[in-house]
Amino acid sequence: MADFQQQVPDLGRGLKQIIDAERKANPAFVAAFTDFAALCRASLNPNLRNEAVEEMLIQHLLTERLLRTVFKNPDFIRRNAIARQIEVVLDVLFSRSYSRDEYLGSLERFYRAIEDTAATITDFSTKQKFLNTVYEKFFQGFCVKVADTHGIVYTPPPIVRFMVASVEWLLKTHFGKSLASPNVHILDPFGGTGNFTVHTMQAIPKTALAHKFAHELWTNEIMLLPYYVGCMNIEHAFFEATGQYQPFPGACLVDTFETAETTQHEFGFMSAENTDRVKRQKKAPIFVVMSNPPYNA
Repeated sequence: MADFQQQVPDLGRGLKQIIDAERKANPAFVAAFTDFAALCRASLNPNLRNEAVEEMLIQHLLTERLLRTVFKNPDFIRRNAIARQIEVVLDVLFSRSYSRDEYLGSLERFYRAIEDTAATITDFSTKQKFLNTVYEKFFQGFCVKVADTHGIVYTPPPIVRFMVASVEWLLKTHFGKSLASPNVHILDPFGGTGNFTVHTMQAIPKTALAHKFAHELWTNEIMLLPYYVGCMNIEHAFFEATGQYQPFPGACLVDTFETAETTQHEFGFMSAENTDRVKRQKKAPIFVVMSNPPYNA
């Protein structure tokens, strides 16, 4: 992981050079990038710079293989609402004179080492912790400033479990409800890698989990890579509990603060599917808000 962390910045800079070159010589890429950037600004931040959008493309390109293989989910790109949108832009980026596979060839030994290690892990919580380590190291190598600004820190599971248990006690003591009760909608507004939602799911009886997963659990994330990892972690937790794989319909790539703006609903949130999720969340009677402590404060 230390070697991977050191090599990521060089690969990121190389991909940035490819993007700059294609912007000058590939009109189809310019059009696809412009459309995608407009969606990002409408959904995340109207002042989002092109450089931040480029970072999203690079993050996806460097990590999507690991997300597919570590969790043995080859359909990730096809089934994830945001990944599909990004793949459209990347297909155009590599349509002219660059080979995606050749460029990523220098990471092959890292990918294989990470995948081989993941293959030896059968316990879900250990695999989740392993993937979070990969995620932290990637960010520390790829964009140190972003990692610092957003407080990229993995909350220890005992703290998360304590918070989930505390909320369950409060619900029972003061409201006569539980996390599993119907119409108790639960939101993690700064979802990160999905730790709070996963531990909340583990505290809900399996008989109530399917309905809660499909209708009453919500998590928002503004950064692409933790959004991906969070989706994977949450979907895998559901699979572990039920034996069924279902895409998590409550995951939104969105700025939680922006969802409070009355004009925000006029824009598309990255894709039609993501838009629908955000609209449904805004209409939901959120009863519990539980999230990461503000480490940077």
